[in-house]
Amino acid sequence: GWGGYWAWDPVENASLLPWLAATGYLHSTVVQERRRILKAWTLSLVLGAFLLTILGTFMTRSGVFNSVHSFTQSPIGPVFLCFLAVVTVGSIGLLVGRAHLLESEGRIEAVLSRESAFLLNNLVFVVLTFTVLLGTIFPLITEALRGKQVSVGEPYFNRMAVPLGLLMVFMMGVGPVLPWGKPDTRAVMRSFAVPGAAFLVVTLACLVSGLREPLTIATFGLCGFALAVTLREMVAPARERAERLKMTVLSALTGSIIGNRRRFGGYVVHLAVIGIVAAVAASQTYKITAEASLTPGESFNVGAYTIAYEKAGEHYEGPMGATKDPPPGGANWRRVVNAHLSVSRDGKQVGFMAPALNFYGGQREPIGTPDVFTIGQRDLYLSLLSVTGDGGRVGVRAFSIPLVVWIWYAIPILAAGSLISLWPKRRVRENIALAGAQVGTS
Repeated sequence: GWGGYWAWDPVENASLLPWLAATGYLHSTVVQERRRILKAWTLSLVLGAFLLTILGTFMTRSGVFNSVHSFTQSPIGPVFLCFLAVVTVGSIGLLVGRAHLLESEGRIEAVLSRESAFLLNNLVFVVLTFTVLLGTIFPLITEALRGKQVSVGEPYFNRMAVPLGLLMVFMMGVGPVLPWGKPDTRAVMRSFAVPGAAFLVVTLACLVSGLREPLTIATFGLCGFALAVTLREMVAPARERAERLKMTVLSALTGSIIGNRRRFGGYVVHLAVIGIVAAVAASQTYKITAEASLTPGESFNVGAYTIAYEKAGEHYEGPMGATKDPPPGGANWRRVVNAHLSVSRDGKQVGFMAPALNFYGGQREPIGTPDVFTIGQRDLYLSLLSVTGDGGRVGVRAFSIPLVVWIWYAIPILAAGSLISLWPKRRVRENIALAGAQVGTS
């Protein structure tokens, strides 16, 4: 019932770390295939992603981290730690032993080139991965060295991760604009005209609408910049194809997607990431919080919404379903007390909400079940803090959070982009089928 979706919890971080390393690898492999460089770097990233996956499993299953998501203390932790050590030593040994096979066949010819942008983007991913990893394991390190734990919380992660995240969004817009190899400086500057204008338009729109937080305005501006580049890169091949082959834009777009699934799918993923970044910035900056203690008929405001308490309800839930009467013995049952609240805006009722508290027989403290109501682009999030025995008074905490729904919309878009990128080309599928047939007849 705390009203958030990410708390920089150790187990949450454990799931983020391999994702960051793997994303860096995916970008690095594009440069390796195109320019025959960064071979050792690319292999190191994919090995790092695997090692971080094992480390994340250790962090979740060992019970050594204080997290609501982790398992209790378990003897399986040392097993994962030993496996992690063996794989780490083996990976380093393979990299050193095969170093002569991983030498680059080319080099980065210019600073303003796409391969330079990919390399800088990779460095951002690596630094962000190390930053999150250090903040996650630092309490364990201090406890081992000094005998006491030092808490590393949300302020550290936000202070370190936000600038790196903004640089990542900036590079998301810069990379596709730059050419491979030596650039034509004037052509590059012309390519930045429309994205630069998008940055200025979004920034001015934020200022005109009354936004004053510099970091949030910069985030929205960079999202506009990256969005303009991404949309142009998605549409430009189709437009060129339509002009060259004298076909409709829709047919040309379909052909360009089929012809280069990985490129198009990658830009779809970029669209999703841009939406997530904008949503995180808005939800963190413009979240409104309010608390109230109410009797039936009383109300309080959270932003533009009025929350009115009507009555309390009570029922029991268990293996046999729900009932209003206490079950005999009460074993494996819970008592659910909810508060019925109406939501209105400008005097008009827009919905009802019923956050609850769950009372279990073996626990002294109840467990809350919040209620979330999406109204337009805002989530209204209510938590029941307390309730008297007769329901005559309840304590309620409310959050009004903008654009969280964008995150949920972006997830299937991200998944779709990933699927498009990974979908094999027809020739690859035919080669796989042919190889399978040859194996079957041999």
